[in-house]
Amino acid sequence: MRLPFLPLAAITAAITFSAAPDPLRVMRAGPLDSAAPTDTLLITFDRPVAGLLDNGVDPASIVRITPALHGRYEWRDPVTLRVVPTAPLPRGQRYSVVVPTDFRAMDGSSLSTPYTFSFRIRGPTLIGSY
Repeated sequence: MRLPFLPLAAITAAITFSAAPDPLRVMRAGPLDSAAPTDTLLITFDRPVAGLLDNGVDPASIVRITPALHGRYEWRDPVTLRVVPTAPLPRGQRYSVVVPTDFRAMDGSSLSTPYTFSFRIRGPTLIGSY
């Protein structure tokens, strides 16, 4: 007995299971360049990383900030990580942010290279004079 669809099924299975997902990408990150002392840091990926907002991937393990930024690390939604400072950040301080490659999105993909950016906390702004 001949099974005419067996070769087609084998090819389809090979293509389906051998195709690796495209690398994960950071779509947006900020603040860029300068920020207010109370600004929230946001990093948005191109696909879900956190399946459950309460018990999913620990957001503090996804981002490294130098010097250490004390705040709430949380998922706004499955693709957006945010860091909310617990106190106003010191004016003039420069922060470097690295999103490393050592974590996986829900589809198994990861960043192909670390994503980095930096920002500086703005000093006082003159709003008028007399």
